[in-house]
Amino acid sequence: MSMVFRDAGYDVIMFEGPGQGSVLETYNIPMTHEWEKPVKSLLDYFKVENVTLIGLSLGGNLVLRAAAYEPRVKEAVAYNILTDFFEVLTHQIPPSFRNKLKTMIDEGDWQTVNDTLAQLMKQSLMLEWALAQGMHVTGSNTPYDFINGTKA
Repeated sequence: MSMVFRDAGYDVIMFEGPGQGSVLETYNIPMTHEWEKPVKSLLDYFKVENVTLIGLSLGGNLVLRAAAYEPRVKEAVAYNILTDFFEVLTHQIPPSFRNKLKTMIDEGDWQTVNDTLAQLMKQSLMLEWALAQGMHVTGSNTPYDFINGTKA
């Protein structure tokens, strides 16, 4: 997609931000919902104004956030936007437990949440991967910390 825009005459800056690729793996900088901060840094560095951001998947949410806080962003395109990351994540959790999980998180019952999710991860490789990857990307220490952070 970037090559198409470049070939059409647009200047394109692609970057990995906090929680992505080498920013995470080499520099250990975890994901932040405050996407306006890395966007501001790049716009400052390249001295650009009047930009359009394009985000895919969770990046769709992040570019909308950056556009709301960074005045040089004039347009934002969000592909496959996740309107509620907490809802997407908890979709991997059995329906019978979802509402109870939300209540336990709202009440700060981290021990029961972590213990229950540990048992559920043993039953679902997808849930195990989702929580482990989410904790890695966000720098969270426990499943509770990760899931609670998705509500921000």
